This record gives sequence, structure tokens and C-alpha cells, in this order.
Amino acid sequence: MYVSTTIPLLTTVAILIRSLMLPGASDGIYYFFYPDFIKILNARVWIEASLMSFYTLAFGWGCNVLLGSHVPFGDNCIRTSVLIPIIDMSVAIFCGFTCFSVLGNMAYSYNVDVTEVINAGLATGIVAYITALTALPLPQLWCSLFFISLLLLGMDSQSVPMSMIMELLNGLFPTKGKYQRVARLALLSLVMFSLSLITCTGVRMDRFNEDVNMMTGRSIPGILRITMAFITPIIIAVIFFSGMSEYIPPKYGSYSYPKAARILGWVVVFLIMAPIAGYILYTVCKSMSSGSRLKVIETRY
Repeated sequence: MYVSTTIPLLTTVAILIRSLMLPGASDGIYYFFYPDFIKILNARVWIEASLMSFYTLAFGWGCNVLLGSHVPFGDNCIRTSVLIPIIDMSVAIFCGFTCFSVLGNMAYSYNVDVTEVINAGLATGIVAYITALTALPLPQLWCSLFFISLLLLGMDSQSVPMSMIMELLNGLFPTKGKYQRVARLALLSLVMFSLSLITCTGVRMDRFNEDVNMMTGRSIPGILRITMAFITPIIIAVIFFSGMSEYIPPKYGSYSYPKAARILGWVVVFLIMAPIAGYILYTVCKSMSSGSRLKVIETRY
């Protein structure tokens, strides 16, 4: 994890140093920090930004719970929960700074505006980085190092989700030895790899506060309690319903997915969300039933 996390950052630093020496880099940096603020009024911008925040911080995936289970019981989880989003945002700004400095040079080379070179969609960052690498001495070596960094970054991002599945399997079906765990991991990796091949084609608050107080010796700050109990749910609800009203059929570049593919996508979303909604309903009904039985016992005695 130390290697797969550090090398991509070091590669990005090298690309940034080189890109700042190229003509036109300042134009891209200016565009990065002074965008078209009129677009902030567009709900789609906020929806996409919130989706990216949820994606990069892995909210709801179980990753944070898994990683938290490996720290000492009395660890300052409040400090960690504040630092992680700040670090995540800082790395995103750093990578965006690097990417747009290269895009500025590309726009300078083609004598066009920066907006005109941002046309590669999801691959914009990769195109920008490779362009910067070609300007370095021994570009073949740097390009090879860059793709190795991408491979390590992919392995790094998959290690935590795979660990989540392994912890679940080991909890349900405990292994008796080291080799069984290795064999299970190899089989799981093979299954996940096979399933991912098709994507390579074109086509409650008070109780929580008591737990934190027991672990860290102090309660959650009032501002965080208000935010988690009221402000955040409201913002998520607004984003959810805004996303539904602003729904746009997915595209990959200029390619529009057919109706059958979109229906299949919604079916997959339903299969993922239905167990969550069902378990929430089950827990609420069970809690209400337990509360009713408790009232009956209190009345009797």
C-alpha cells in the first residue's frame, strides 16, 4: 500500500514540475482557478460534484468502516473523519492543478482556447499527462513509469473493496489456515476479474455519540452532530431528487447507449438498492415491535 500510494503521487509531482516549464501552462492554471462561475447556478454541476465526493470518499461502501476496524480502539476518530475529506480534496486540487497546466500548454501549441482541448471526456487527465511526459527527456521511460503508476493505482483502489469482501467471507465461513485464505483470495480475484471483463468492451445519532464518547473520552462536537443529523440528510435528499429531475441518459463520448443497456443499468441499480431499503424497513418494523412489547411489559409490572 505504501508503494502503490506513493509512486503515483511522485509521478504526478514530476509531471507538474515539467509542465510548469512549458509555455501556456499559466493559461490552464488560470482557467482551473477562475472557471465560468455562471455554471455554478446549474444543478447538474452540483450533482456531478456530489457524486464525485461520494465516489472518492467511498461513502456507503463499507471501506471506512473496514479501515477504522484496524486502528486502536481509543483512536481519535473525530480528527480522522475531518482530516480524510481535507486530504482527499487537497489531492484532487493538486491533480487538477497538474492536469490543467498541461492542458494550457496543449491549447498554446494548437493556438486554441483551453476549453477546446478538453474534449476527451473521462480520458482528459490521461491525455494531458501523456502529453506532458512526451516533453520530458527519455519520454518512453517516463510513459512506461506512468502506466506502471496507473497499474499500481488501480491495484491500490481495488485492495480495500477486496478486503471488505474477504472480511465478510471470513466472518461467515472462517478459514482454518493461511493457505485456505490465499486460495479464497485467488478464487475471488479470478471471479471479479472475469466479471469485469465485460466492462472492458465498448459497449441513529444519540447512541452513536455515546459510542464515540466511550472510544475517545469526549462527545461529538455540536456542529458535527447538527450537520450529520439534519443538514447532511437534507442536502442528500435535494441532490437525489435534483438528480432524478436532471437525469440525462449516459453517454461514452459521442456514443449513446441503447435503450436495452439503460434498462439493464437501472435493473442493476435496483438490485443493489433493494436489499438496503428492505433491511431499513425490516429494522424499523422490528424496533417498533420491540417498543410495543416493552410498553406491554412496563404496563404489567
